[in-house]
This record gives sequence, structure tokens and C-alpha cells, in this order.
Amino acid sequence: MLIIIHGPRSYEEIKTVGGVTYQTFKETCNDLGLLNDNREWNDALNEGSQWATGTQLRELFVTILLYGEVMNIGKLWETNWKTLSDDIVYKKRIMCQHSRLELNNEQIQSYCLIEIDKILVRAGSYLSDFDGMPLPNSQSFEAIENRLIVKSLVIMLMS
Repeated sequence: MLIIIHGPRSYEEIKTVGGVTYQTFKETCNDLGLLNDNREWNDALNEGSQWATGTQLRELFVTILLYGEVMNIGKLWETNWKTLSDDIVYKKRIMCQHSRLELNNEQIQSYCLIEIDKILVRAGSYLSDFDGMPLPNSQSFEAIENRLIVKSLVIMLMS
């Protein structure tokens, strides 16, 4: 940074680019284009999707969160959530014993986030520890569970 920002007299001046003073040196370096973006992590997840299971991809994602230098965690999630949740509907169909169960994107994301959080907990961390990572929407899976309960009751009443 000192090669690029000429003549700074303070830490604040080092963190100032184009009249904008950033809170951290990392933010300053990002604005200057000195840091990599999430490309390497996106590539790793994309490559893994060719052979790995959803569970393995979620474990890789957690490893990246815990040990990688991720520039924008929220963007990494947004770019890769479909790949990470590829098996969620199948698993929920098996678990609920309902072969035609359909989930919307918000429900799929919520279930995937729960699975990621379980992996993080085993590693001593939580989703909430990562700025930019969304949290599961409990209303999403409550709606599914309510539908399944109603369907079960109807089936019981008909038999």
C-alpha cells in the first residue's frame, strides 16, 4: 500500500483512497484492487460440484469460511447456495416420507443454512460469527412442517 499511496503522514491517510477513508486496511486494499476476489473459492466449489455430494460441498464451504480469506462471504453464499443445497429437497423427501414434497428457494436455503450451521457447530463456530452470512428463516420450515402435518391428518382421516 505504501508504494501505491504516496506520502501518507498517518494511518488514516493510508486508509484513504479517492477521498474515502476506510475503516480497515483490508477494505482499503480491496478498493485498490490489491486483494483477490472470491474467484478461487467459487472455482473450488464449482470444481467440487462435479464429483462431491452436497454434504461434502457444505463441508468444503465451512472449511473455506473457517480457514480461507474470503473477501465477501455474503456474495460467496449467494453465488454458490444452489450448488451447496443440491441434495436438500431429496433429503427432506426421504426424511418426511413424502416423495412429491416441493420446497421454494427460501426454504431450500434455510435448510441448507441449518446444515452448514451444524457443521460449524462441530468446529466450535456458528453462522452468526460470519458477517454477511444469512441465517435460516424459521418461518420457511415451519410452513413446510405445517403442510406435512395437515396432509398427514387428512390421510389419517381418509383411512
